[in-house]
Amino acid sequence: MTQTFFPDINRVYYMTQHCLFLIISGSGGMQVDFENYYGWTNKAIFLEKGQYIKFLSDDFKVKKMEFPKSEVLDSRSARVLFKHLVSLGHIDFANSKETKEMFDSMAHSEEIIETSSKEWFSHNPFKATEEEYEAIFDAKEIIDTE
Repeated sequence: MTQTFFPDINRVYYMTQHCLFLIISGSGGMQVDFENYYGWTNKAIFLEKGQYIKFLSDDFKVKKMEFPKSEVLDSRSARVLFKHLVSLGHIDFANSKETKEMFDSMAHSEEIIETSSKEWFSHNPFKATEEEYEAIFDAKEIIDTE
């Protein structure tokens, strides 16, 4: 399901499944899991079931897309988007024409996960190989489970 809306200020939006929030416009801050973030226009934010987002001003316009559980679990590369290691999982969709066009059309969710994962890896925030990322996320999943 995809919807575009203007979120209410200080309302907690609790995730009941994996979601993508496209911050189309707005200023001010937002809060995800007790951490405040600012300057997120033109960013795609990935949240997993159990997380929440709260907008701290009332001028945001966002597009929300919910992902079927199977599409997220079947994609090992989706972990970089939803299993946050250090900071909120996001990509800047204004910098990539392909990514912006895909988000504008809200293509099939599997395509969004695949393209967004590639975009995230292209920035390689930890300067690690894909094999090293796999080991990091495997360890994180064990820690989260235990």
